[in-house]
Amino acid sequence: MLFGAKIKCYEGEGYIPSVGVLAEFRSPHIGSKDLLPSNIAPSLYLLLEQPIFESLSLCYNAGLEWDGESSTPSTFLALGAWFSITDQLGGYLETNNYLHPEGNQYLTEFGLTWLASRRVQLDLEADLDFKNLGGYYAIGFGVAWLVN
Repeated sequence: MLFGAKIKCYEGEGYIPSVGVLAEFRSPHIGSKDLLPSNIAPSLYLLLEQPIFESLSLCYNAGLEWDGESSTPSTFLALGAWFSITDQLGGYLETNNYLHPEGNQYLTEFGLTWLASRRVQLDLEADLDFKNLGGYYAIGFGVAWLVN
């Protein structure tokens, strides 16, 4: 289970992208015992979003992730497309690249978002490793709450 906060730092205009920061952590005490890290596992990301059309945006992200076991972080790079289906329903497709000291991992993530209310968004996602289809896959569910 991840906990975090996403903060919009700059609302882009024209060719200048919107900029945000995402900080998350995984607790060593909450979740399945088989998946718990030994220590708190923080992550920090720089998020950039560039609208292409009214209903399509290009997103590119970079960050650092700690696994809760090692003091050496992994580098995270992502490139994705976010699109609106309706005013309340959206989708995305992105490639997530984890550059680990012991070996890299390249995942494809896709998902749906539903704006359940003006302040609450629900997400359903799946991650696949196309190089290792039987060895890695993940399904996730998220809740985002707009505080401001």
